[in-house]
Amino acid sequence: MSTANTSSLPFTVQDDIEAKEKYAAQQRSCNSRSCNSRRIRLWSVIAFVSLATLCLVSYYGRGSLTSGLIADDSDSNTVNILPVYAEKKDEFKNIKPMSLKDEITSRIQDHQLIVFSKTYCPFSKKAKRILGLYNLKEPLQVVEVDLRDDDYQVKMTLNEISGRATFPNIFLNGQSIGGADDLEELHETGQLANLLKENQLLLG
Repeated sequence: MSTANTSSLPFTVQDDIEAKEKYAAQQRSCNSRSCNSRRIRLWSVIAFVSLATLCLVSYYGRGSLTSGLIADDSDSNTVNILPVYAEKKDEFKNIKPMSLKDEITSRIQDHQLIVFSKTYCPFSKKAKRILGLYNLKEPLQVVEVDLRDDDYQVKMTLNEISGRATFPNIFLNGQSIGGADDLEELHETGQLANLLKENQLLLG
């Protein structure tokens, strides 16, 4: 509304219109400042989030790379990136399971006196009974072959090692001294006692 038109109005009405116009102008000014303030806050938040995201990506990206990979520094100009566990995997591949022959050979070497027996075999029982007459320093080492799932393979392996496929098969210092009959003969002639003494297997 123009000044010319408002000047002809009563004083109170004219004041009321002028007050409303001032109020409207103030509202427009406040809205403009408020809008600018909101924009500033919004851009500040966006900038902060972007910066934080960049820092996180830089930190965790570098950490995962260095923890998951190692560099071969043999050549300062060339960097070969290798998996951390590559060497261990190769080591595991090179480990071969122990063969049956290795297992039996290891048992024979680990014990000065050892008997490969079968629980139901009368000859094996006789051999264990004869050896039980001696006061041995350590308990007699006995492998009951019939209690194993691979009993036939053990029999064939013992035959390969000692040339003897029957039971019992008695080893002293890594050498087979025969079965029950051989042991009985050594016992009756006193040779078994001498052998056990010479190898320090007896108490006293």
